[in-house]
Amino acid sequence: MDAATIIESLDALAVADLRKVAHAAADLLGFYEQMAAPAPNVVEQRVGSGGCYRLEMVRCGKEACKKCEGGAYGHGPYWYVYTSSNGRKHKRYIGKNLPNEARL
Repeated sequence: MDAATIIESLDALAVADLRKVAHAAADLLGFYEQMAAPAPNVVEQRVGSGGCYRLEMVRCGKEACKKCEGGAYGHGPYWYVYTSSNGRKHKRYIGKNLPNEARL
């Protein structure tokens, strides 16, 4: 469905439903704006219909880890997918390789 079709159909909504749509659109737009400014540990980022895919370097949290010494991001990189639902951000680990269906 394209934006023009969605905008044309808004006239048919009740005010309460229109507010729900506006709130959901604002939440999703905020999510994508937040994802547009990746953290320093992000190596690569791809945005798709399934969410925002990020290739990230990570810290393991072990005190004696030489790779993470001095607060460095020493492990990885690993793929994660970020999604948004009900105004909350969710992060899910994917692994070392991006699955074919997520390749953009």
